[in-house]
Amino acid sequence: MIDNYKIGNRIALLRREKGLTGESFAEKLGVSPQAVSKWENGKNLPETALLPAISALLGTSIDEIFLIDTPQNKVSAFINHNFLVPDECILDWVPRISRWNPPEGCDMWYSFPATIATALVCIEAREQNRTTTPYDEMNERFRHLMHITGMGYGFLWNTEKRHLIEELWHMNSIPEMVAQIMGYYGRNYLWLTPSNATIDEARNVIMWSIARGNPVVMEWPGGIPEFNVVTGYANNGEILIGYTYCEECAAEKNEYGMFVNPARWGEPWGNGNGFRVLVIGDKIKPSVSDRDTIQYALEVLNKNEAGDKEFFLSHEYIAGDTAFAAWLKSCDNIENTVGFFTMTDIYTYALYMNTIYSQGCILPYYKKLGAQNNRRINDIAIQIEIAFSRLKTERKQLDDTKERDASFAELCKTHIENLINHRKYMRGWLSELLSEMSVPKENFSESSKSENKMNTPHYKVLIKNIPTLIFDKSKDENYIQGHHFNDDNNDGSFIRQNYQSILQAAAKWHTAFWENNDAFGKIGLDWRFETKENLAAHISMMEKDFKKYRKNEEAGKIPKVWEGDFKGEPFRFENHITPEQLDYFAVAIERLKNEYWELVESRFHTGENITVIHGDMHPGTANVSRAENGTVKFDGLQAVRMGLSTEDLAMLIALHIEPEKQNALPLLDDYYRYLCENVKEYPYEMFMNDYNIAIMENMFFTVRHINRRIYAFNMRDKAIRAFETFILKK
Repeated sequence: MIDNYKIGNRIALLRREKGLTGESFAEKLGVSPQAVSKWENGKNLPETALLPAISALLGTSIDEIFLIDTPQNKVSAFINHNFLVPDECILDWVPRISRWNPPEGCDMWYSFPATIATALVCIEAREQNRTTTPYDEMNERFRHLMHITGMGYGFLWNTEKRHLIEELWHMNSIPEMVAQIMGYYGRNYLWLTPSNATIDEARNVIMWSIARGNPVVMEWPGGIPEFNVVTGYANNGEILIGYTYCEECAAEKNEYGMFVNPARWGEPWGNGNGFRVLVIGDKIKPSVSDRDTIQYALEVLNKNEAGDKEFFLSHEYIAGDTAFAAWLKSCDNIENTVGFFTMTDIYTYALYMNTIYSQGCILPYYKKLGAQNNRRINDIAIQIEIAFSRLKTERKQLDDTKERDASFAELCKTHIENLINHRKYMRGWLSELLSEMSVPKENFSESSKSENKMNTPHYKVLIKNIPTLIFDKSKDENYIQGHHFNDDNNDGSFIRQNYQSILQAAAKWHTAFWENNDAFGKIGLDWRFETKENLAAHISMMEKDFKKYRKNEEAGKIPKVWEGDFKGEPFRFENHITPEQLDYFAVAIERLKNEYWELVESRFHTGENITVIHGDMHPGTANVSRAENGTVKFDGLQAVRMGLSTEDLAMLIALHIEPEKQNALPLLDDYYRYLCENVKEYPYEMFMNDYNIAIMENMFFTVRHINRRIYAFNMRDKAIRAFETFILKK
């Protein structure tokens, strides 16, 4: 049965690998961006007549797009028909892996990702003419695979037997995860099963790969019920040799500690499907971008019931958030709670990988961004490290507790609650990471090596189109920073007198990129606007941020006063929010759920009345020259993206300069007049509706700050007042 959703995901993944935006892909195919969006969201499939053009653009076959099993003739074509291999071959340099008695320095556990990690590291070592493969290298690759496949976010619960399931590769179909891994590393591969290869073909390909020096990943070599690294063969492939996590299943072992088992090719196993073999081939294309990897991980994390639902139902399994909730609910008495935490294999490994390792997996991405002096990202990286450390400490505390009593049970339940919360945090951290990453089609691991902002694609686009609007601290002198806008001094008065200049500069910025497809192609569409599911996930995160804030506000955990100094200037913010004002946030969420996607689909996916925005245009990013008649230049360019021009205006006006509609309208009208000097067919009614949407979204920017203990109550209150006067018309 064809799965529209999986095919849509496949098209989106291949498109991003080719560096194509949805708009450019649509243009090359002669269809609308909305059509492409519907394919990728799984709403419908491309017309048959378009398939040859789609496969050509994506550099693959129609079969690959539709995830059709490799036909037998492809297996035969993969190798040279006249190849000669010895009857026996063994790769004795492949590192040993073991579940029961792991070598020192090797903490890999799950057989599926661990065996692939081992095979990949060994193949790369051979290609680089290296003779050693350190365990720390294998461990790092293992963690990476746990992340890029989404297995680190998987979690299964058996509803009948009420226990955790550690085999997290069941979260998605194995062929799909293999495709994700091989696609990430840009490698050719074969996934062999009885449905696409005969026994002789599978045996010949395994022998050919090992004779090349490449170990093979396989399930069921002679009765071992787990994935293994096959590192050798004898008797023309009738004997298989390698490493397994199920060492008691080894018929015998050789001098290197490898299992030596009869292949037993013709015998069925499990549900009778026989062998499964992964043969890793050559690198044929660059690795997938880090951004796409993060996107995939977020999609997996957002699936409450990821994987094969029929498989789950037949085995009484549930997955994702519902599994965590079921686990907590099942801790209904001391005996049950203690029992769940004394199943050492399951608790120690499955849960540890699922919740703790997964956080460790994303930390390197944050550190790459932090190296660019991105203060926001560095703050989040610290949060992740603290959370990572806290979970490990809690786990050790539970492991070290000897008495299995009521106190221990309470600790266990608290730990589960913390794990559920950290899973929510993971969504937020991945979302933040996506929004901060640069061009989707660029490999972030390469672009982040330079700390020079002149090398970033966004900065190059800005300099090319609006060089006179970009502030350079090393060259531009005698400028007053806009953060003085509220000061009762000469600098504050000067900034207020130049509001018109700031608005005119903002309009000039937006005009330069208005419906500019060339710039859009370089900047890329923000992740939250790529699909309806992404936008829903983004709004869901906003809603969860608010619920957390509201809970703390109503519990009296938010201070009533926040005071300190900013750049030597003292400040004092008082917290006087009312229950009615708290309700405004819930109203805003419902309106965004009902209105936002239609706007995204009609504007962001068509490029109509869209521009490149600053993304964080608060007054402090505007620098006004004393010497050049109010010339304005902007800095703080980390959040540049495609967007509504009103997103910048809401940050500038609603959250800072003037929230009250009566006083803000003259400023908005001036900006609109400046914009329309060059921009046509942007109705005023659309402009004001865009501003309302931007106000509602920016309300939750203030909530995120408060949740991070940045108690900018003045900014929150201005957002509330803008909502009251513009949206509620009070």
